[in-house]
Amino acid sequence: MALPGILHTAIISSNSPNILIYGSAHSDKYSEVFQTICSHYQLHSFDEISKNEVSYTSSKNYYEFNMGQIRHSNVLYFWEVIQELSGHVEHFGNGPYTKNVILIRNFNNIKDTIQAKWRVFLEKYQRITRFIFLTDNYTSVIGPIRSRFLCIRTPDTNKQWSGSDIRIRSPPEITCAKLMKLYDHDFRDIRQCDIQTIKDITYNLLKYSVSIQGFYRELATHCLRNPKWIHSIKYKVLAEIVASEKGLKQSYRQLIHVESLLLNLYYLTSFAHYEIDRDEEEGVHVLHDAAGPHEEQED
Repeated sequence: MALPGILHTAIISSNSPNILIYGSAHSDKYSEVFQTICSHYQLHSFDEISKNEVSYTSSKNYYEFNMGQIRHSNVLYFWEVIQELSGHVEHFGNGPYTKNVILIRNFNNIKDTIQAKWRVFLEKYQRITRFIFLTDNYTSVIGPIRSRFLCIRTPDTNKQWSGSDIRIRSPPEITCAKLMKLYDHDFRDIRQCDIQTIKDITYNLLKYSVSIQGFYRELATHCLRNPKWIHSIKYKVLAEIVASEKGLKQSYRQLIHVESLLLNLYYLTSFAHYEIDRDEEEGVHVLHDAAGPHEEQED
């Protein structure tokens, strides 16, 4: 079973297992699981929260942490926040509680002593919280933790060669690479030629019967990998993709939905200037509070 199928089955499972996703530093361990979670739990808006010197991302009962930001100086605050979120129970209507989802990125950055404490949280809150760990080093995860997770390996997406064969890119990959060049703009309003490019891309996707679901998945992956966009931008992009995919299921006008999505993604990033600092971390200076489409002009 492919990675998307495994993740979907695990996330909707009534048993709700903890998930450990591992692979080399070149593999994309984040995009697929994040997209699957957002789609299943219908997450659309995200908040960046800083509490007791610990920063994390939150949406409904989904919480995301980066262990690369946890230091000796704030580790005690980190455990306080994790304990508070893990024990939180959210009720919806007359149904049972919905499990919390806590996603930990860069799990390989922590020491064995900290992993031992994670084991306590896994046992104490397993009934109401699902933990998802992402790591570049499977063997660095201690056995007691691995035994409590569904372990999924991701392929190395950075390899272009397999033996003597060149890796052939799929039509969605080629199309998304073209779109990423179009979206990589600074302070430039959309031009007529850009609109025509988007129209041509949309038309060709449908003309050659490219799987729109597969294209959306590939588009989300490319957007989430973009090093110039911080999480707040990526969350908005993903929300647009998820909303468009939902609209496609309720309409036969695929051309309009896909074209509208690609245009909205252009507008979504058209007023932001991005930079990467010396530590290769992401930074953003937002010049406008919001970016929206301009009024359409008549041809």
